[in-house]
Amino acid sequence: MAVLDLERYVSKTMTPVQIKNEDEIKYNPVDRRVQKGDFQLFKVEPELNGKRRVVERLAQDDVMGAIVHKIAEGGETNLHCHRSADATWLVLEGQVTFYDENNEVIAALNEREGVFIPRGKAYWFQSTSKEPSIIFRVSSRHPNIPNERFDYGTAFQPHD
Repeated sequence: MAVLDLERYVSKTMTPVQIKNEDEIKYNPVDRRVQKGDFQLFKVEPELNGKRRVVERLAQDDVMGAIVHKIAEGGETNLHCHRSADATWLVLEGQVTFYDENNEVIAALNEREGVFIPRGKAYWFQSTSKEPSIIFRVSSRHPNIPNERFDYGTAFQPHD
C-alpha cells in the first residue's frame, strides 16, 4: 500500500491563522435532518434573520456530508482550505463568485452552476448578486487525512 503524502493537502505558500477540527464546527442550531431508518431527509430553507450568512448542516455521516449557506449581498467567507475534504458546490439561488489564494476568480456561478474544489486547495467566495444567494455543498472526506479546516485570514465563524 502506498504511503499517503499528507503535505500535498496544505498550502506551501501560506500559514494558517487557525486550524480547526471540522467535526467540532457548530453550524446553525436549526437541524433540517429527519431520520427515516438509515436515510436522512432534509429541506433547503435557510433564513438569514438579520445575519450576513448562515450555514446549516443538512446531512452527515462518517465520510460524506451536505451543508447549505445562505449569504446576503456581499457576504463572504474567508480564505481557507479543507485538508481532507473534496467538495462540490452548487448555486441554488443568486450568484456566487469563488476566488483562489491569489484572489483570482475561479468562477462566477449563477443558478444551477457549480464548482468542484479538491481537498487542500485554498479558496474563498462571496455573494455577487443583489438578492441573497443560496449555495449547496456536498463533500467527502479522505479517511486517512485529519479532518481539518485551515483558515488563512480571519478565523471562521459559521454565523456572522
